[in-house]
Amino acid sequence: MDGRAKAALHFDGVAGASALGRMATELLAGCADLAFSGGEPPAVKSWCRTVRGTALQWWSDTDAEAGPGGGAFETTVDLGQRATGQAGRRWCIVDATGTPLFQPFHALSVCYTEPYVASLNLIESEDGGATWQLVAEAHLSSARRYPELLDVLGRTAMRLLRMALSDGAAPRRAWLPEPVRPGPTQTLQGAWRAARLAWIRARVGGEIYGVATLDRRPEEFLRDQCCPAAQWIQIPPSQGFIADPFFWPGQPGVLLCETYLHRTGLGELTALSIDAGRIVGSEPLPLGLACHLSYPSTWAEDGRVLCLPEMAASRRQVLYELKRGAAPAPICVVGENIGMADPTLMKVDGLYWIAYTDTDIGTYDNLCLLYAPRLEGPWSPHRGNPVKIDARSSRPGGTPFRVGDALYRPAQDCSREYGGALTINRVALCTPDEYRETPVAVLRPDPEGAFPDGLHTLSFGNGLAVIDGKRNSYHPAILTYKFGRRLVGLPRRLLARGF
Repeated sequence: MDGRAKAALHFDGVAGASALGRMATELLAGCADLAFSGGEPPAVKSWCRTVRGTALQWWSDTDAEAGPGGGAFETTVDLGQRATGQAGRRWCIVDATGTPLFQPFHALSVCYTEPYVASLNLIESEDGGATWQLVAEAHLSSARRYPELLDVLGRTAMRLLRMALSDGAAPRRAWLPEPVRPGPTQTLQGAWRAARLAWIRARVGGEIYGVATLDRRPEEFLRDQCCPAAQWIQIPPSQGFIADPFFWPGQPGVLLCETYLHRTGLGELTALSIDAGRIVGSEPLPLGLACHLSYPSTWAEDGRVLCLPEMAASRRQVLYELKRGAAPAPICVVGENIGMADPTLMKVDGLYWIAYTDTDIGTYDNLCLLYAPRLEGPWSPHRGNPVKIDARSSRPGGTPFRVGDALYRPAQDCSREYGGALTINRVALCTPDEYRETPVAVLRPDPEGAFPDGLHTLSFGNGLAVIDGKRNSYHPAILTYKFGRRLVGLPRRLLARGF
């Protein structure tokens, strides 16, 4: 990938023609020589039926096998921990308790269960399993249907291997398993109930957001870990909501927001004039795109105000310059054929950086980076993308800020639900080859407030802070507009199915 010698991996017990084997070939063939020793269907038939069709299916229904690469294989990838005690370097992928990925009904005990996190650890041993070191880790939301969770686990397992191969110099640390959680029989009833409620809410309910400005300094959020808001700014819930607030630098009282309309099911970008906690004016930010737009993050430098909105649905990312009374002017194309969710600018050691979530990898569980010497580009991807896989602290959630010499990056905690809370990460290292950050604070919504179900964005500017809060709602207008949009799209869905 970068001129280094290829690694050599042997997948023990994985068929090369299986879903997992094909994904390994697709993701790793450019940076490693691969061999597969074949795989047998599991003895537990119900486990076989559950895994079939997901990325975690490791046996093949055909006799075709991917041929081995050249040379001796320095590392064995043992996803079932079948050969502990053998000499040589072994990589295993296990959960927090040490349960291997191929254990029947892996992760069932955490599905829709507090704290809604399914962890994967890539661990390494060179002494037959006597001691283990952590190579890479991922923490995924377990608030999803079990087959979907298995699919995500399989995909993420292969990305952990790619992360390890792309960042081979990353420091290892000793790894020990955590205590085992209660078994699946103690959690199945609660998991089924939670999954059913989530299904109902997704189809008959929706999210309502409000915005609040706070006279608080960044260090106060780190110290107090709270977002007290006495007054919220919102539009009528029957129409939609406003979210993703960012200050327009140099324009006191002006917020850039997403305005979401239930009628269209799409977000638009607007500049809201705020006075005494009320909206007194609204102007659109026309980008000429007929797709969902949100998260109009801003950046001010040398008298210019730039905006990097989310336009992931267009599969193209553009950086704009803002001037009051004029349409946003494109500065450069940041990326083509990519879905960049919540892209956010920051500057570290003379380089410009864009933190974002790649929707092709996952909706809210990964952090990717681009960097450039100038705002106009050219923009290059970080060598280790994704540099982080963690549903609790990856997807950007507002303006990076400094306290003293330290840089902090707000991110969304989406483990339980999208935009459930905010995690503030301290950036320890940011170079084109390496990235390290550590969560240092978690901001949660006020359970007794007007928006008790989530915090989504924290931004700073014009001497103030601004947040948005979330409330899960079953307003009749939400259901009416959802039903209407489904009716409009019904002919297209039927044609797609061959009717």
